[in-house]
Amino acid sequence: GKKTATFGDVAKLSVDDLLENGNSLRGNEYVIEGQIDEKLQWTTGRGQFVSVKMEAPGGAEFVGIEIPQEFNKLNIDTKQKYAFRVKFRQGGIPVATGVNRL
Repeated sequence: GKKTATFGDVAKLSVDDLLENGNSLRGNEYVIEGQIDEKLQWTTGRGQFVSVKMEAPGGAEFVGIEIPQEFNKLNIDTKQKYAFRVKFRQGGIPVATGVNRL
């Protein structure tokens, strides 16, 4: 069976909202569910940045998520599905505040 994300108190991110104006989401929390497409960057002091493939009405969309160094102990694998609780920072960049493998 599928594990359920434990982020029930947070709204799921609409890809349309993100694409329309990601910066307007700044300060808000959302859940992003998808498959890790690629690990784009990793440093021990700053964490990692991954590309997540989300299913959207018009087809797949890719969203970059910053994963802070406090999650370095997690072994985040490409092609695996995850739910990320994210908070948007300046510039409309989603930063993970929680990570669950689905």
